[in-house]
Amino acid sequence: MAETTRLEKVSPVAIIGGETDVGRSVLPAFLDAGIFGVALFSCRETAAAYAQAVHQGRLKVVWGRMDNLMRLHSLLVIHEVTALFYFGTSEPNCLRTLHQAVGRYTTDLPVIVCHRQADGQEALRRWQRMPLRLGIVQVEEIFGPGLVPSTQTPCPDPPISVQQTELAPGLTNQPSLSADEQTQHDYVYVADLADALILMAQQVRQQKRSLCLPFRSGWRFTRQQWSSLHTMAAAGQWHVPEIHAIPSHPWGWRPRRTLEQALRETYTIGPTSRNHQDRTPGIGLRQAA
Repeated sequence: MAETTRLEKVSPVAIIGGETDVGRSVLPAFLDAGIFGVALFSCRETAAAYAQAVHQGRLKVVWGRMDNLMRLHSLLVIHEVTALFYFGTSEPNCLRTLHQAVGRYTTDLPVIVCHRQADGQEALRRWQRMPLRLGIVQVEEIFGPGLVPSTQTPCPDPPISVQQTELAPGLTNQPSLSADEQTQHDYVYVADLADALILMAQQVRQQKRSLCLPFRSGWRFTRQQWSSLHTMAAAGQWHVPEIHAIPSHPWGWRPRRTLEQALRETYTIGPTSRNHQDRTPGIGLRQAA
Protein backbone atom coordinates (compact mmCIF):
# COMPACT_ATOMS: atom_id res chain seq x y z
CA MET A 1 0.00 0.00 0.00
CA ALA A 2 2.82 2.41 0.85
CA GLU A 3 4.30 2.12 -2.64
CA THR A 4 0.91 2.68 -4.25
CA THR A 5 0.37 5.78 -2.16
CA ARG A 6 3.74 7.21 -3.09
CA LEU A 7 3.68 6.39 -6.82
CA GLU A 8 0.13 7.34 -7.73
CA LYS A 9 0.13 11.04 -6.90
CA VAL A 10 -2.93 13.25 -7.19
CA SER A 11 -0.98 16.48 -7.71
CA PRO A 12 -1.56 19.36 -7.92
CA VAL A 13 -4.01 19.40 -5.04
CA ALA A 14 -5.77 22.19 -3.18
CA ILE A 15 -5.33 22.26 0.60
CA ILE A 16 -8.02 24.22 2.43
CA GLY A 17 -7.92 24.67 6.20
CA GLY A 18 -4.16 24.33 6.55
CA GLU A 19 -4.28 26.65 9.54
CA THR A 20 -6.35 24.27 11.67
CA ASP A 21 -4.68 21.83 14.05
CA VAL A 22 -5.22 18.89 11.71
CA GLY A 23 -4.29 20.90 8.62
CA ARG A 24 -1.01 22.10 10.15
CA SER A 25 -0.08 18.49 10.93
CA VAL A 26 -1.19 16.89 7.65
CA LEU A 27 0.33 19.47 5.30
CA PRO A 28 3.95 18.61 6.27
CA ALA A 29 3.11 14.92 5.82
CA PHE A 30 1.75 15.67 2.34
CA LEU A 31 4.98 17.45 1.45
CA ASP A 32 6.98 14.51 2.82
CA ALA A 33 4.99 12.23 0.50
CA GLY A 34 5.98 14.33 -2.51
CA ILE A 35 2.58 15.91 -3.07
CA PHE A 36 2.56 19.30 -4.82
CA GLY A 37 -0.02 21.48 -3.08
CA VAL A 38 -1.71 24.84 -3.40
CA ALA A 39 -2.64 26.01 0.10
CA LEU A 40 -5.14 28.70 1.02
CA PHE A 41 -3.86 30.75 3.97
CA SER A 42 -5.13 33.86 5.70
CA CYS A 43 -2.31 34.13 8.26
CA ARG A 44 1.20 35.26 7.33
CA GLU A 45 2.79 33.51 10.31
CA THR A 46 1.35 30.13 9.31
CA ALA A 47 2.46 30.48 5.70
CA ALA A 48 5.94 31.60 6.74
CA ALA A 49 6.49 28.15 8.26
CA TYR A 50 6.57 26.73 4.72
CA ALA A 51 8.95 29.27 3.15
CA GLN A 52 11.43 26.58 2.08
CA ALA A 53 8.76 24.46 0.39
CA VAL A 54 7.45 27.57 -1.41
CA HIS A 55 10.90 28.55 -2.66
CA GLN A 56 11.52 24.96 -3.82
CA GLY A 57 8.31 25.03 -5.84
CA ARG A 58 6.65 22.23 -3.86
CA LEU A 59 3.97 24.45 -2.37
CA LYS A 60 2.11 27.49 -3.61
CA VAL A 61 0.36 29.86 -1.24
CA VAL A 62 -2.85 31.70 -2.06
CA TRP A 63 -4.05 34.35 0.36
CA GLY A 64 -7.69 34.35 1.38
CA ARG A 65 -10.33 32.98 3.75
CA MET A 66 -12.03 29.64 3.27
CA ASP A 67 -15.43 31.35 3.21
CA ASN A 68 -14.41 33.63 0.30
CA LEU A 69 -16.15 32.14 -2.74
CA MET A 70 -14.26 34.06 -5.42
CA ARG A 71 -10.83 33.38 -3.89
CA LEU A 72 -11.54 29.67 -3.46
CA HIS A 73 -12.97 29.28 -6.97
CA SER A 74 -10.07 31.15 -8.56
CA LEU A 75 -7.60 28.90 -6.73
CA LEU A 76 -9.22 25.83 -8.26
CA VAL A 77 -9.37 27.27 -11.78
CA ILE A 78 -5.97 28.94 -12.00
CA HIS A 79 -4.06 25.96 -10.62
CA GLU A 80 -6.24 23.28 -12.27
CA VAL A 81 -6.22 21.11 -9.17
CA THR A 82 -7.04 17.41 -9.40
CA ALA A 83 -8.27 17.00 -5.82
CA LEU A 84 -9.21 19.15 -2.84
CA PHE A 85 -8.31 18.28 0.74
CA TYR A 86 -10.47 20.16 3.22
CA PHE A 87 -9.48 20.52 6.89
CA GLY A 88 -11.63 23.52 7.71
CA THR A 89 -14.79 23.88 9.73
CA SER A 90 -18.02 22.09 8.86
CA GLU A 91 -20.06 25.22 9.60
CA PRO A 92 -22.88 25.67 7.05
CA ASN A 93 -21.48 28.95 5.66
CA CYS A 94 -18.08 27.42 4.87
CA LEU A 95 -19.64 24.27 3.42
CA ARG A 96 -21.94 26.37 1.25
CA THR A 97 -18.95 28.31 -0.07
CA LEU A 98 -17.07 25.07 -0.73
CA HIS A 99 -20.06 23.60 -2.57
CA GLN A 100 -20.48 26.67 -4.77
CA ALA A 101 -16.77 26.94 -5.60
CA VAL A 102 -16.41 23.27 -6.52
CA GLY A 103 -19.70 23.31 -8.42
CA ARG A 104 -18.49 26.17 -10.60
CA TYR A 105 -15.19 24.36 -11.21
CA THR A 106 -16.27 20.73 -11.76
CA THR A 107 -18.52 18.43 -9.78
CA ASP A 108 -16.12 15.58 -10.66
CA LEU A 109 -13.43 17.01 -8.37
CA PRO A 110 -12.64 14.64 -5.47
CA VAL A 111 -13.20 16.53 -2.21
CA ILE A 112 -11.46 14.66 0.60
CA VAL A 113 -12.13 15.30 4.28
CA CYS A 114 -11.04 13.77 7.56
CA HIS A 115 -13.79 13.12 10.08
CA ARG A 116 -12.67 12.45 13.63
CA GLN A 117 -14.92 10.78 16.15
CA ALA A 118 -14.78 13.89 18.32
CA ASP A 119 -16.20 15.98 15.44
CA GLY A 120 -19.59 14.40 16.12
CA GLN A 121 -22.27 12.74 14.04
CA GLU A 122 -23.94 15.99 13.05
CA ALA A 123 -20.77 17.11 11.25
CA LEU A 124 -20.65 13.76 9.47
CA ARG A 125 -24.28 14.10 8.39
CA ARG A 126 -23.55 17.59 7.03
CA TRP A 127 -20.82 16.16 4.85
CA GLN A 128 -22.95 13.25 3.71
CA ARG A 129 -25.65 15.68 2.58
CA MET A 130 -23.19 17.62 0.42
CA PRO A 131 -23.87 17.09 -3.33
CA LEU A 132 -20.15 16.70 -4.09
CA ARG A 133 -17.91 13.78 -5.01
CA LEU A 134 -16.74 13.25 -1.46
CA GLY A 135 -14.18 11.00 0.12
CA ILE A 136 -14.62 10.83 3.90
CA VAL A 137 -11.75 9.31 5.87
CA GLN A 138 -13.11 8.34 9.27
CA VAL A 139 -10.68 8.05 12.18
CA GLU A 140 -11.17 8.03 15.92
CA GLU A 141 -8.12 10.00 17.08
CA ILE A 142 -5.03 11.54 15.46
CA PHE A 143 -1.55 12.13 16.87
CA GLY A 144 1.77 13.41 15.62
CA PRO A 145 4.10 16.43 15.80
CA GLY A 146 2.15 19.40 17.11
CA LEU A 147 -0.89 17.35 18.18
CA VAL A 148 -1.30 16.73 21.90
CA PRO A 149 -3.47 13.92 23.30
CA SER A 150 -7.14 14.77 22.88
CA THR A 151 -9.19 15.70 25.92
CA GLN A 152 -12.48 15.80 24.07
CA THR A 153 -15.20 13.32 24.86
CA PRO A 154 -15.80 11.09 21.83
CA CYS A 155 -19.14 10.18 20.31
CA PRO A 156 -20.59 6.93 21.67
CA ASP A 157 -19.87 4.98 18.46
CA PRO A 158 -19.12 1.28 19.10
CA PRO A 159 -15.36 0.69 18.73
CA ILE A 160 -14.10 -1.71 16.08
CA SER A 161 -13.25 -5.02 17.72
CA VAL A 162 -9.52 -5.75 17.82
CA GLN A 163 -7.38 -7.86 20.12
CA GLN A 164 -6.53 -6.27 23.47
CA THR A 165 -3.13 -4.59 23.40
CA GLU A 166 -0.41 -5.59 25.83
CA LEU A 167 0.01 -2.67 28.22
CA ALA A 168 3.41 -1.28 29.07
CA PRO A 169 4.34 -0.52 32.69
CA GLY A 170 2.35 2.42 33.99
CA LEU A 171 -0.44 2.14 31.40
CA THR A 172 -3.14 0.78 33.66
CA ASN A 173 -6.71 1.93 34.14
CA GLN A 174 -7.76 3.42 37.45
CA PRO A 175 -10.77 1.58 38.97
CA SER A 176 -12.43 4.92 39.75
CA LEU A 177 -12.60 5.97 36.10
CA SER A 178 -15.98 6.21 34.41
CA ALA A 179 -17.06 3.77 31.71
CA ASP A 180 -16.28 6.35 29.01
CA GLU A 181 -12.82 6.99 30.42
CA GLN A 182 -12.11 3.27 30.32
CA THR A 183 -13.21 2.97 26.68
CA GLN A 184 -10.38 2.32 24.25
CA HIS A 185 -9.89 4.58 21.24
CA ASP A 186 -7.94 4.01 18.03
CA TYR A 187 -5.05 6.41 17.37
CA VAL A 188 -3.77 7.09 13.82
CA TYR A 189 -0.39 8.72 13.21
CA VAL A 190 -0.63 11.84 11.07
CA ALA A 191 1.70 10.51 8.34
CA ASP A 192 -0.49 7.42 8.02
CA LEU A 193 -3.53 9.70 7.90
CA ALA A 194 -1.92 11.52 4.97
CA ASP A 195 -1.53 8.17 3.20
CA ALA A 196 -5.19 7.40 3.88
CA LEU A 197 -6.31 10.76 2.49
CA ILE A 198 -4.23 10.36 -0.68
CA LEU A 199 -5.50 6.81 -1.12
CA MET A 200 -9.08 8.02 -0.67
CA ALA A 201 -8.57 10.67 -3.36
CA GLN A 202 -7.30 8.00 -5.75
CA GLN A 203 -10.26 5.70 -5.05
CA VAL A 204 -12.86 8.45 -5.41
CA ARG A 205 -11.32 9.50 -8.69
CA GLN A 206 -11.13 5.93 -10.01
CA GLN A 207 -14.59 4.82 -8.84
CA LYS A 208 -16.22 8.15 -9.78
CA ARG A 209 -18.45 8.16 -6.72
CA SER A 210 -18.50 9.36 -3.12
CA LEU A 211 -16.95 7.06 -0.53
CA CYS A 212 -16.88 6.97 3.27
CA LEU A 213 -14.60 4.48 5.00
CA PRO A 214 -13.04 4.03 8.46
CA PHE A 215 -9.28 3.75 8.88
CA ARG A 216 -8.02 2.04 12.04
CA SER A 217 -4.41 1.53 13.11
CA GLY A 218 -5.16 -1.02 15.83
CA TRP A 219 -3.33 1.20 18.34
CA ARG A 220 -6.11 1.25 20.92
CA PHE A 221 -5.80 2.79 24.38
CA THR A 222 -7.97 4.46 26.97
CA ARG A 223 -7.39 8.19 27.28
CA GLN A 224 -5.59 7.69 30.57
CA GLN A 225 -3.30 5.06 29.03
CA TRP A 226 -2.64 7.27 26.03
CA SER A 227 -1.82 10.26 28.22
CA SER A 228 0.57 8.15 30.29
CA LEU A 229 2.24 6.84 27.14
CA HIS A 230 2.81 10.39 25.89
CA THR A 231 4.12 11.52 29.26
CA MET A 232 6.72 8.76 29.22
CA ALA A 233 7.58 9.38 25.55
CA ALA A 234 8.10 13.10 26.19
CA ALA A 235 10.53 12.10 28.96
CA GLY A 236 12.40 9.78 26.60
CA GLN A 237 11.03 6.60 28.18
CA TRP A 238 10.06 4.32 25.30
CA HIS A 239 7.97 1.70 27.12
CA VAL A 240 5.77 1.13 24.09
CA PRO A 241 3.40 -1.84 24.11
CA GLU A 242 3.48 -4.43 21.36
CA ILE A 243 0.39 -4.40 19.15
CA HIS A 244 -0.82 -7.91 18.39
CA ALA A 245 -3.57 -7.12 15.89
CA ILE A 246 -3.71 -4.62 13.05
CA PRO A 247 -7.21 -4.46 11.47
CA SER A 248 -7.31 -5.37 7.80
CA HIS A 249 -8.44 -2.71 5.36
CA PRO A 250 -10.19 -3.33 2.02
CA TRP A 251 -7.64 -1.13 0.21
CA GLY A 252 -4.61 -2.57 1.96
CA TRP A 253 -3.93 0.53 4.06
CA ARG A 254 -2.01 0.02 7.29
CA PRO A 255 0.47 2.00 9.41
CA ARG A 256 3.88 2.24 7.75
CA ARG A 257 5.59 2.66 11.11
CA THR A 258 5.48 0.87 14.41
CA LEU A 259 3.86 2.71 17.30
CA GLU A 260 7.26 3.30 18.85
CA GLN A 261 8.60 4.80 15.61
CA ALA A 262 5.56 7.08 15.35
CA LEU A 263 5.95 8.26 18.95
CA ARG A 264 9.68 8.84 18.50
CA GLU A 265 8.98 10.96 15.43
CA THR A 266 6.31 12.86 17.34
CA TYR A 267 8.74 13.87 20.07
CA THR A 268 12.05 14.07 18.16
CA ILE A 269 10.98 15.70 14.88
CA GLY A 270 8.55 18.20 16.36
CA PRO A 271 6.18 20.41 14.36
CA THR A 272 8.89 22.89 13.29
CA SER A 273 11.85 20.63 12.57
CA ARG A 274 10.90 19.15 9.20
CA ASN A 275 13.27 19.99 6.37
CA HIS A 276 10.58 21.79 4.34
CA GLN A 277 9.60 24.15 7.13
CA ASP A 278 11.28 27.39 8.14
CA ARG A 279 9.95 29.54 10.94
CA THR A 280 11.99 32.54 9.76
CA PRO A 281 9.72 35.38 8.55
CA GLY A 282 10.18 36.77 5.07
CA ILE A 283 8.44 34.28 2.83
CA GLY A 284 8.22 36.94 0.17
CA LEU A 285 4.41 36.94 0.09
CA ARG A 286 2.00 39.60 1.18
CA GLN A 287 -1.02 38.83 3.33
CA ALA A 288 -4.30 39.50 1.56
CA ALA A 289 -6.90 41.73 3.08
